[in-house]
Amino acid sequence: MRSQTIEWRSSFSHCARSGYEVLDMSRPGEPGRMAFRFKTRDAKCLYEVVALEQVDGTDWTADGYPSLEAYRKKDVPGWQDSPLPARLVLECPMTQQLR
Repeated sequence: MRSQTIEWRSSFSHCARSGYEVLDMSRPGEPGRMAFRFKTRDAKCLYEVVALEQVDGTDWTADGYPSLEAYRKKDVPGWQDSPLPARLVLECPMTQQLR
């Protein structure tokens, strides 16, 4: 992520550099939380929204959502853990490297 662009690379999806919209951001003093929506994406990019949440000091969870609708309805019964491809969420644990 940069000030004007974001990109996502994983074994399952590659989202080329794109402008983004901030959907959610934690407030100072809260655990880290942020969600971004890609403004443009091609067929290799499986996720329209990427959400990051801090689990503890250097551990984060990254979730990829196939659509803005899937992100907004993530807590609605029937959407969470649904087998339908339009509702599939990738959850990826991550550890921040300290420099």
